[in-house]
Amino acid sequence: MGTYKGIQGYMVESLASDPGTLSEVIGKVWYNSGSNVWKVAKEASGAWSSGGNLNTARNALSGFGDSNTAAISVGGHLGTPGDAYTGATESYDGTTWTTVTSTSPTRGEATACGSQTAGLFFAGVNQPGRKKQTQSWNGTGWTELADQSDDHGGGAGFGTQTAAIIASGVAAVAAQVDAETWDGSTWTETGNVNNARAYFTGTGIQTAGILMGGVKSGPALSNAAETYDGSTWTEVTVINTARRDSTRAGLQNTAMMVAGNVTPSATAIVEQYNGTGWTEIADVSTPMKILGGDGTASSAFKSGGGNPSVSNVSEEWNDPVYAAVTVTTS
Repeated sequence: MGTYKGIQGYMVESLASDPGTLSEVIGKVWYNSGSNVWKVAKEASGAWSSGGNLNTARNALSGFGDSNTAAISVGGHLGTPGDAYTGATESYDGTTWTTVTSTSPTRGEATACGSQTAGLFFAGVNQPGRKKQTQSWNGTGWTELADQSDDHGGGAGFGTQTAAIIASGVAAVAAQVDAETWDGSTWTETGNVNNARAYFTGTGIQTAGILMGGVKSGPALSNAAETYDGSTWTEVTVINTARRDSTRAGLQNTAMMVAGNVTPSATAIVEQYNGTGWTEIADVSTPMKILGGDGTASSAFKSGGGNPSVSNVSEEWNDPVYAAVTVTTS
């Protein structure tokens, strides 16, 4: 029978503590002399973990950012009907949310996209009316830009600060099918979506994005998903659990639909798209609806929301997750 040294080419190392970067030692065995146990580095599938709390608890907020260590949460509603909307903006570094320059006008149920230092915040509602405003974020402050042509409160969008799209949402009293693209200075009408709906979500870039879920023109929840190629919307495989008021992360073929409202309850369900179909992956820790979030399929965040009261909780998604596992003889 071969020895570990004979198989691996080196002796088992004795360390006072576990290695700092486990991703670099996957499969390596060591002896932890501090805890007197044998350990091995293991790679596991994605999981959600607790993040820092927002300074302002709210629902109906928006989020944007490239990862769970470089994120923005903006806007939202402070509570039950009759409470005020907020323009509060907070920046996240992976540990702490820091209050930065607020946006104006205050609103919720808006759309946002971009990076922590180059974002876009657009549409939304603030009773008694819907908002068409567009504002850009440069990492320190907001700048007012051109309005959209149509009302898109409760709509969904995706893209970057200079190349975005917004689709559907509520105009007057019913969900609509209109969509508009943004070139950094002007909104232009583009092809209509296939499914009129509101309070849904979307992710991707302007020429390769996806919309999912929402509520139809009436009380029925939608499980529809459709992709956009820069000119045309195409219906694709439906999500497994129809719901509204979710958040998102990823790109078109790695899209994640996170939590949401299955009416009347919030859900913790998370689904991921692979370009063909949807698969349920790890749930968030706490069911939540009308929440914010963004990021990539490997590094995402979700923040705030309601269940049923407003929340300041955030969670972080990492995929894969690395762990130092104790070696046992059983």
